[in-house]
Amino acid sequence: MSQPSSLQLDTRQRAMLAEMGVRVWLPEGAVAAPQVPAAVQAPVSLALADMAQAAAPVSLQHAGPASRTASATTASPPAAAIPARASSGAGFTPGPLPLLQALDWPALVQAAGSCQACAMCQGRKNTVLHVPEVAGQTADWLVLGEAPDADEDSQGQPWVGEAGVLLDNILAVLGLQRLRPREPGADAQAADPARSVYASHALQCRPPAGSSPQLAEVRQCRAFVEREIALLRPKVIVAMGRLAALAMLADRPELLAQPMGKQRGTVHRFQGIPVVITYSPHYLLRNSADKAKAWLDWNLAADAVEAAAP
Repeated sequence: MSQPSSLQLDTRQRAMLAEMGVRVWLPEGAVAAPQVPAAVQAPVSLALADMAQAAAPVSLQHAGPASRTASATTASPPAAAIPARASSGAGFTPGPLPLLQALDWPALVQAAGSCQACAMCQGRKNTVLHVPEVAGQTADWLVLGEAPDADEDSQGQPWVGEAGVLLDNILAVLGLQRLRPREPGADAQAADPARSVYASHALQCRPPAGSSPQLAEVRQCRAFVEREIALLRPKVIVAMGRLAALAMLADRPELLAQPMGKQRGTVHRFQGIPVVITYSPHYLLRNSADKAKAWLDWNLAADAVEAAAP
């Protein structure tokens, strides 16, 4: 008799089945899957209900990267390539890019807020680069979005609103927690790097109305991402959305013009760090059918972290 399939499920998939309301039989002496914390259990169930429904045709057996690649590279909407020329607003003269290599977190945040190296600065109220709540904190996960939206630009905080809730709920199912911006005067408490996620954006400024960021601007702003990487020392980077993918693949011209469906499903490298490309939470809120593919991408990223463990 074949071994019961429940024994083949890892903790992430057991948590996913629990959110779907599927009871898993466990033999005597087996260890049950850890429960999602009560503080996030209800919002996780609500936010992931349609993800679970979309993922129903996908096998919940824990597949290795090779088998997930075949599923993850199914049909997906194409992503238009960004022109390589730099843009500039009428009458705008860009300034030099700040020297970032030696900056600590507070100085890096200040440099982002005063940067005028490209025309994107014309559309911002606030940047969203932030000091983690724990001084000197490292994180195994760096999650990159595309650019601040209107709410983020207004509040000066990354990942607020519905997209931020969806991101936090995905992280919760994986047993991860986002590092929040550090509050002035707040007591810092150490967090486990293996469970910590620093969430940022490939572009620090909200693009001006009616403008589309171009490759030269993505490359300019990538200097801030590179300094974030140096401070965080992540084991994986999850690039969510077209602009984030471009930031990570800007030195790979053979990949730049590919649709996201071809950029996904494999592990790329940036400065030697594994990079997994997936859909932005903003996109997933509008396209629930692609949440099943996104779940494969997040599992691929988790495998990359596990492979990097000593």
